[in-house]
Amino acid sequence: MRIQIRALARPLSALAISLSLAGCGGAPTQPLGPPPEALRAFAEAGVLMEAGQIEAAAKRYDEAAALDPESPKVWREAAQAYAELSRWDEALARIAKARALAPEDTDLFVAEIDLMEQAGRGQAALEALRARTTSHPKEAEAWRLLGARQAQSGELEGAEAAFQKALKIQPDLVDTWEQLGQIRMRQGRNAPAAEAYNEAARRDPRRGYLDKLILRLALDSGARDAAREALTRMSEGEEAGPGLAEMRLSALLMDQGDSFGAADELERLLERHPDLHQARMMLAIILVRVGRYDEAKANLDQVPTDSPAAADVLRLRLQLMVKADQLDAAVALIDEALAEKPDQLDLILDLVQIRRRQGRLDDAFTLIKDAQKAHPDNVTLLYLLGTTLQERRSPKAAMKTMRQILEIEPTHAGALNFIGYTWADQGVKLDEAERYIRQALLQHPEDSSIIDSLGWVLHRQGRHEEAEAALKRALSKRPDEGEVLFHLAEVQWARGAREAAVETMGKAVAHTDDAGARRRYEKRLKIMTRKIRRRR
Repeated sequence: MRIQIRALARPLSALAISLSLAGCGGAPTQPLGPPPEALRAFAEAGVLMEAGQIEAAAKRYDEAAALDPESPKVWREAAQAYAELSRWDEALARIAKARALAPEDTDLFVAEIDLMEQAGRGQAALEALRARTTSHPKEAEAWRLLGARQAQSGELEGAEAAFQKALKIQPDLVDTWEQLGQIRMRQGRNAPAAEAYNEAARRDPRRGYLDKLILRLALDSGARDAAREALTRMSEGEEAGPGLAEMRLSALLMDQGDSFGAADELERLLERHPDLHQARMMLAIILVRVGRYDEAKANLDQVPTDSPAAADVLRLRLQLMVKADQLDAAVALIDEALAEKPDQLDLILDLVQIRRRQGRLDDAFTLIKDAQKAHPDNVTLLYLLGTTLQERRSPKAAMKTMRQILEIEPTHAGALNFIGYTWADQGVKLDEAERYIRQALLQHPEDSSIIDSLGWVLHRQGRHEEAEAALKRALSKRPDEGEVLFHLAEVQWARGAREAAVETMGKAVAHTDDAGARRRYEKRLKIMTRKIRRRR
């Protein structure tokens, strides 16, 4: 930061008056101001500076200082002239004389520090600042400058302490709040950084550019109060009712996987605004995800049937019924809704999934085919058709359907993963299978099913170490997924970790609901166990 210490020369009316009085009878015995020659020299120096004749201006300022040596202003202007010439020793000598004449003048002190910085004498500036804060502990500007100098030299803890002292003395130093945020960011302390930036934005509405940064830092560190304030400012001017910031924060927390934090935001909001049906719907969705089904149902019961969210409420009720294994009741609810609006595709899709869960694959197949008459190119219907065909033991028809999806939507992650995994499981086209799976993973990098497929194709390629890493990553997201455990057991067996493979295969058996898959896993477990016993 460069502080310009030179001011334009201004006519000094008091001095002009003193000169005019001197020409009248009864002139005072003591002069009322500097001698006329000093005033003339000072004014001429200012004109020379404005004309860019810096060398001549510096000499003229020196002449003014010699004529009026008790004026801090003259010495200060002389110092600036020499600074313009990069003659730092001379500039610093003159600002020191100005400071000696007015040691309490904060502006002169700041000017001296600025000259030291420009002269490349940072250590001297640091020592002067430390001395100033000792002699003037209540001077906020000195602490602020000390913090800035320490931050520049990498003394982050000292800089933070200095900024905090400056703000304690003068809390309205908005720039210093922002500088404090920068220091804390450099220290990797995101929550305190968000709080400091938030204070700057709170005190100065023009600093809205900080809100996105505050939001990112706050979400990374769990500083939800700062995140909520930032979102409130970002929502200003929008036509929305109360609670918009909390609902947006809840959605962001959900995206981060913080379901409990998201639920807490909405619960706090609903304590203040119990009739916010959209917030109650959001809360119910979150509660379903975290397995708090009774609480989810209680919230849904408070949403009126004529609410704009009624359709979403219906689908969420269906989810609750399915999770409670109340499949017949769910079907009855769907039939009732379809009787009023038979073209509700979302409900038809839900009914297909329930019929599949009931093992009524023929009914599911018929529902899909009927729905396709009105929606022949709907990729969701096609994907359900493909997976249903696979369950009905029609793998060729399933693969044909998945290829049809890719003709309509070449980047459909589900179809890409299905085809890639099928090839991997068959041990064919392994390079192409890997390419399909990785393309799907680009779109959904955290999808455990796709990560599992990648692990399986890597295993089939003989890249067992990479396969194990991928499968363990998939398990970190779904620890009790039987198929992933089965794949990991096979990889461990291939790598020679046979005891671990048997243990993992046992877990696969224990965590598999599908009867056919369980029989297959049990059979493989017996083979593994028998081989280990033979080796002993």
